[in-house]
Amino acid sequence: MDIETAKMLVGAALIVAIGSFTLLTVGWTVRDMLTDLRAGRAERARASTAD
Repeated sequence: MDIETAKMLVGAALIVAIGSFTLLTVGWTVRDMLTDLRAGRAERARASTAD
């Protein structure tokens, strides 16, 4: 394996690692946002029935 091939493989590995981390982070953020949205909806429903 020559140097150029090694550089290309390392670059590709970095891109895959960064992309995977980004997708996981975005996925967790969206999941947390939906959980908070559902909790807020349930809280508003409880508050409106308590009145």
